[in-house]
Amino acid sequence: MVLDPMTALLAELKSEFGQGKVFRPNRDVRFSADKSPYKLHIGATVGLSYIQLSAKGLAAASGMHRMATDQLDRYRHAVADEQTGTDLEQIIGDVQRHAIDVHGQHSLKTTPKGYSTDHPRLALLQHKGLTA
Repeated sequence: MVLDPMTALLAELKSEFGQGKVFRPNRDVRFSADKSPYKLHIGATVGLSYIQLSAKGLAAASGMHRMATDQLDRYRHAVADEQTGTDLEQIIGDVQRHAIDVHGQHSLKTTPKGYSTDHPRLALLQHKGLTA
């Protein structure tokens, strides 16, 4: 029911983004309290991007799932820098004004080593990635 529309969408995007891949519909319930066997959405990757369709609507994402250690160091250095950190805050604000949520990924509960606990962008420094 939803596989055909997703397959058609991936075919449409193939020339610009490359071959797509649809994720399996069944959930991994081994360690979950919720044992319902199927996902309530259909997801796919195309290029470096992710597309998800559900009854709630369309979700799209692009970027890296997890940064390598050197990439995470560069991200944190950019966040800590007065110019690029302020620029990032501005970009996040602009994105949020268009009703797009921005979330941290794999966030630390503590301050990353080498950074002050009173840094003005501590919340961004604690993230190991961002998703919009």
